[in-house]
Amino acid sequence: GTMGMDGGLSTGWMKCDRLTEAEHRWAIRAVAYSLPSPSLMATWKFIMSGKCPMCGDAVADLKHMLSNCAAVLKSQAYTGRHSRVVQVIQEEMRRSGRWSVENGCELRKERRFPETLRRMEVRTTATVPDLVAISVGAEGRRRVLIADVKVKWPGILYQAQQQVEEQYRDIVEDIGDDVDVVGPIAIPVGVTGEILQSWHMMCATLGISGERAETLAASASREAIKGSKKCYQAYWCIYHSLAGKGGKDRRQ
Repeated sequence: GTMGMDGGLSTGWMKCDRLTEAEHRWAIRAVAYSLPSPSLMATWKFIMSGKCPMCGDAVADLKHMLSNCAAVLKSQAYTGRHSRVVQVIQEEMRRSGRWSVENGCELRKERRFPETLRRMEVRTTATVPDLVAISVGAEGRRRVLIADVKVKWPGILYQAQQQVEEQYRDIVEDIGDDVDVVGPIAIPVGVTGEILQSWHMMCATLGISGERAETLAASASREAIKGSKKCYQAYWCIYHSLAGKGGKDRRQ
């Protein structure tokens, strides 16, 4: 069956002119679950085993290739995809002018904690949210927004909000009573560009509405698709490299 046609998911990117023909064709095949994977090739009897030679017993289906393979994670392909989706959302938030935004992806690279949270004497530094933003209301009261982007397999996008709430509970509890906390908010995007139908509601919280929310959905979807295509290519590159070096033969 297809993986992106759930009633609560939108695949509006299918009509998006921001995708190249190759990206669009790849995404359609991914959504239809027809891209070659070791698991699918084993089903077709082209190879003996559908397991991932890098991850042992893991079934190497498309879900594994695009979101769960330790070797692809080590290659930084998942991280690169995630960072690009975060970047387009951050840029649109900055254009909206409602929030002063810090990028958690950049802060993690620099091993720094968000200055916004440091000023609020938050001491929890185990994890850094993808987006930390601050605004000041008419009465001078500060608001801090905590958001985390989750580029996930479509079937588990609905779990993103609960995951983010658990992940950043300590940070929220550490912020003083003199600050209004917005979030933590999950911004879920499917590995092949699906978004939840609640996208506009989530964007309104970020200060983005109307046509700009539609444009952001298309941009975030495109970056997820482009990144996933690179993850897919990275998987096969590692897979064939392992076989070529005399590792576990994919036909064994």
